[in-house]
Amino acid sequence: MREHGSLAKPCLHERPHTLLLTMSIKQLNATYDALEDRVLFRLTTQDDNEYRLWLTRAVVRHILILTTHATVSELKKIHPLQHVDAIAEFNQQVKQENTKFTDFEPAHQHPLGEEPVLVQKALIKASEKAYVLELQMKGNQTMKIPLNEALNGQLQVVLKTISERANWNIQPVGDTEQQVEKEAPSSPSTDTNHPKLLH
Repeated sequence: MREHGSLAKPCLHERPHTLLLTMSIKQLNATYDALEDRVLFRLTTQDDNEYRLWLTRAVVRHILILTTHATVSELKKIHPLQHVDAIAEFNQQVKQENTKFTDFEPAHQHPLGEEPVLVQKALIKASEKAYVLELQMKGNQTMKIPLNEALNGQLQVVLKTISERANWNIQPVGDTEQQVEKEAPSSPSTDTNHPKLLH
């Protein structure tokens, strides 16, 4: 039995064991597999590529912690500290309510293969231009996804939605300041178009 939830948005440059998404992501999709007790996470890009990943509960929780921290860190630059948490919560609630879910459209090319690859660890690196979500996968591979504000928010919506349907009772709390690493300012720029959300 599978539960579904989805999104969209960045093309890609390949280096040894590293996939760096630099083109617009078209869609993000999350499906809960009750037998595996994992989330099948799929993302497609505008150049007709599809990436299939297995996300465990622990990895989903960690991604939510990291992306939430990135959101708060950006808000701290423009708002008084005492208001930041409330503003972040309000903004995310608005995104949740305004998100439009659509049917997932599979792509025809699968750079990582048709079988999902297990994500073992997630981290975020900060640069002057954007945060970059790094997904470290089984087989010594890493996928890097530049996060602009829109993609960050929509990723949170998709993962929160699917974790609720999985009854994982995830409460992304904790100090993650030390988990956000500084990266050289030469980080790739991101597409500012809003990704499309699917269900």
